[in-house]
Amino acid sequence: MTQHQWTTRYILYRSARFLILVLGGVWLGMTLLVWIMQERLLFPADRSSPTMFPSDIGIPFERFTVETDDGEQLDVWWMPQEPYQQAPTVLFAHGNAGNMQHRMETYRSLRFAGANVLTFDYRGYGDSSGRPSADGLRKDGEAIWAFARDHLHIPAETIILHGRSLGGAVAIHIAAKAEHPPAGLIVESAFADLHQAARDSFPFLPITWVARHQFPNSERIATVNAPILIMHSQEDEMIGYHHAEQLHAATTTKDARLVPLRGSHNHGWTDANGDWTNLIESFIKEHAINKD
Repeated sequence: MTQHQWTTRYILYRSARFLILVLGGVWLGMTLLVWIMQERLLFPADRSSPTMFPSDIGIPFERFTVETDDGEQLDVWWMPQEPYQQAPTVLFAHGNAGNMQHRMETYRSLRFAGANVLTFDYRGYGDSSGRPSADGLRKDGEAIWAFARDHLHIPAETIILHGRSLGGAVAIHIAAKAEHPPAGLIVESAFADLHQAARDSFPFLPITWVARHQFPNSERIATVNAPILIMHSQEDEMIGYHHAEQLHAATTTKDARLVPLRGSHNHGWTDANGDWTNLIESFIKEHAINKD
């Protein structure tokens, strides 16, 4: 082998080693960044106090503070029909961004469907105390369910749990753990498993190693003994439609439906025009008729 060939090989070797080191450093840096920033990525909460309230769009409401088992204080909005005892109730768990003041049109639509609406901010969101975490959000959901049952005296068989995106995990948890099952469960634009959703977004990172939070929605929805409506846009750019298919496949209840929507992740419910409202209204009327 000539000196020129040796020199060429050596240069190629050094270049390849340098490239591997650079790529490895980038991979390690991104892994470390996800480890450090995962709470901000998963819970991009708006921690400011709400400046808009249901009354601003003509919805009467009451504001409560509910304490969780671990001492956090949750901001809760109750939007009753009149009289509320004769109407079904939707307990709505919102997505991971913003806070509950950003869902006014959802509340209006649910009220238009004839339901009372009970919603809340997770710990670390809006005026709720604490810092968000997977375990914390599950505790928050349990506290709101207990508040609805024990303080507002709403029968479980008239409550529809409705979770959107991250809120789907909270609603599924409540439904799976409730001693008395709800009238129904609506899961909208939710993931089947948080780790899987993270791998979809970061397929080159060791998500199982770095993730500190988990929401095993498929596993838990299998234990829900209530009618289930799963709605998900086939055009969802953040959480693929296959998550909805996996959730539906995991259900064991006799009445579980998967309905495709249209539009983006954050606007599928509005991009579907009247389909979303009709689906919600039909599900509520079919499963949450007050039996008192």
